[in-house]
Amino acid sequence: MNRFIFLIIILTSTNSFSQKSIKLTKKIELSEDFVSYSYKVPNSILFYYGGHSEFSTYYKSLSKRIKKQLKKTKLNSKQIIELNEENDLSVESFEEIDVKFNNKDYESVCVFFQGEMLPMKVHKLKDPFKREINYSLYMMLIESGSNKVLLKKKFKVASKYTMLTENKSLSRAIVDELKLFKK
Repeated sequence: MNRFIFLIIILTSTNSFSQKSIKLTKKIELSEDFVSYSYKVPNSILFYYGGHSEFSTYYKSLSKRIKKQLKKTKLNSKQIIELNEENDLSVESFEEIDVKFNNKDYESVCVFFQGEMLPMKVHKLKDPFKREINYSLYMMLIESGSNKVLLKKKFKVASKYTMLTENKSLSRAIVDELKLFKK
């Protein structure tokens, strides 16, 4: 019994139960990561951007950057941005994302939703207008037809000035996480 209690104290006092963030770039880290055992790189993906209409410029920019990254691959893809003022500003977990797709033209659907935004940091060192915006982006890859979740990724982004600043790095990280490039 004493050994059991000692083991529990040791395990709870260390960070053995926590999931560590993986730093992808200087400003982007992967905080949640799930890959299904049945995941294989799809031949066609429908990219779906959903959420509140306030993020239309952000999603258009991200969509444009992802398209540019996908020109380097032979992937058949399409981008759909479907935003609505009635939707929540952000989601706080993957459980809040409830989407179902039955599209015969694409093997998989990659869904993006804006996550929580953290308080803005203003740096008063050299430039008082220099600010850092911290937010998260939820990405799910769903098998079309069966709606089976193949990937879940949560990116935490620290962007200078506006949310659009890190979209080039974020689009590269997204394509890398989907494993669309052969290494």
